[in-house]
Amino acid sequence: MKDNATAERACATAGKTPLAIERAGRLRPLALDENEAVDSLYSHCLPDNIVAFGSRRPSARRPDPFPHFLCPVCVKHLHNQLPGLRAHELETKQTQYWTPNTLGPSALRKGSIETYYEQFAKGRPLYFACTNDNVTELGALFLDLDVGRDDRPTPGAAMGSVFDLCLAERLPWPSLFGLSGRGVYLFWMLQGEGSPRPPIANQANSHLWSLCESALVKRCADLYADANATRMCNWLKRAGTVDTKTGNRVVYYSLGPGVQRYRLPDVAKLLDVHSVALVEPTVATSPAKPLGKGGGHPKAAAPWLCRSTELERLADHRGGIRKGFRHHALWAFFQARQKYHYMTLADDDNRRRTARAVKMAQDETRRFNSQRCRPPQSPGDLKAAMTPGKKQRVARGTTIARSLAVTDDEVAAERLVAIVPEHIRAARQDQVKSQKGRNAERRDLVDRAIAKGLTTPAIIASAEAQGFQVNRQFVHTRRAKFQSLDGQLSLI
Repeated sequence: MKDNATAERACATAGKTPLAIERAGRLRPLALDENEAVDSLYSHCLPDNIVAFGSRRPSARRPDPFPHFLCPVCVKHLHNQLPGLRAHELETKQTQYWTPNTLGPSALRKGSIETYYEQFAKGRPLYFACTNDNVTELGALFLDLDVGRDDRPTPGAAMGSVFDLCLAERLPWPSLFGLSGRGVYLFWMLQGEGSPRPPIANQANSHLWSLCESALVKRCADLYADANATRMCNWLKRAGTVDTKTGNRVVYYSLGPGVQRYRLPDVAKLLDVHSVALVEPTVATSPAKPLGKGGGHPKAAAPWLCRSTELERLADHRGGIRKGFRHHALWAFFQARQKYHYMTLADDDNRRRTARAVKMAQDETRRFNSQRCRPPQSPGDLKAAMTPGKKQRVARGTTIARSLAVTDDEVAAERLVAIVPEHIRAARQDQVKSQKGRNAERRDLVDRAIAKGLTTPAIIASAEAQGFQVNRQFVHTRRAKFQSLDGQLSLI
């Protein structure tokens, strides 16, 4: 294992660009030990909130080590649990990760937090749901700069460019930064209104957080900011762990004593995130629960919910829907909301249910027009865009994408699924078909090997020799599909 000499050299070279030299007095990176890094990230979070820890380790489905859940730890127990996490890393020699934003108790699916601690101590980690839905506090905005490799900038040069952006007021000054082995982490710690406690991850704050993350990625695109590392529950290497790919220890730094914290709206203002991002999203983020007969089909309504939320995200990404696209966007939004409400409302009378769905969709479309169209459509044009009728055709997602001129970059930045150009939809379908074909080939290969009476290790070796990833669990599952009939193996 290398020491952190590389980290020290990177810090020494950071800030030596022409603009940064002017502010050299404030650029004094201070290395934080593990406990100091924990306090900087989580000291103001609710004590019962959960920090998700992960580790590079194999699972039942993937034999090669990859970032995987390890142990949830309450904020109030972090300092007590760190020694056990360090001991686990020394034993397994695999990198560990954590989540800058904390989760709620709903993430625990297998019992109390004490149960998780007990099973982790026994070497049997239990599953917990590290998902965006379970994030309860937004402790930080963050970026992962994929530098320090191939022909890309060194970590020190990258930090110098970051400081230049800060001096030019293109970025807020980072609260913390970390040397992640090869790359660089940047953190902007968040606080609530008049309180050091992080903002709650409600619908409005989560929406604004995502917009700020996208803006940060764009501002640092020349520094190879990872656009995929922008989930609220994203894993980042924890302070003090060792990067298994390089042997470097991960070190977190603060820029001088103390940790600067920002209000989320202030960061949005500095990043020029459009004011439309400051309003509550027009639609709910999850389908309504069924209330009774006649409607109440949230699973069937999910595609329409996805379409309407993607229209909102696309509008926010563009800073509003401009002239030439407003009618198409309003019509598609109204149509999606009407279909969604019709499928989730509970009413035995279909006519009454249709009328209610139309009224709710019209109200939401009016809000969409006033908040996300630049400028808003006139009352007459708005009425034309949301007039229901049997002749109104149902547009495909690719048709809407063509009408709104959705680009490949917008699909990647907003991770669009429902509203994508035809060539992306076709490529995704081909990928699914190809994967299904590969899965069928792997299944047939294992089935033939089982029928020949080969042992599990021999089957795994044979499959890997032909380019298929197979583990013991998969072989045992396929073997369970067989039963013995007159001494012969046959599929059930």
